[in-house]
Amino acid sequence: MTGLYLTSNWATGGGGVVSAATDATQQWNREPWDAGWSRTSASESVDCATDCPSYHSEAHADFTYRGIFDATGTWYANTHHSYVDITAEGTASCHFEVDLRHTFIGWNWRRGCA
Repeated sequence: MTGLYLTSNWATGGGGVVSAATDATQQWNREPWDAGWSRTSASESVDCATDCPSYHSEAHADFTYRGIFDATGTWYANTHHSYVDITAEGTASCHFEVDLRHTFIGWNWRRGCA
């Protein structure tokens, strides 16, 4: 119902990361009657983008929910964290974390790094 996507592009050479850029986007599901999930905050950062020994980027997004499953808006909320690390050799690794206030039957996680 909510998502955080972190896309990174980079070039390596001479024993380091020559250039790198990251773009974070978020998506959330709305319901037809002006209800559903809402993004409350989002941030992204990088430690070095040009001529670096390595590269680390991260993005965070907070969401709340008020709708058919909870009219009060106090039950569901989550925070997504995504991280991408690039080495001087050009290899990349990523990991994800999600903090939940509550979940619902049938909701599941989809995570991946490509």
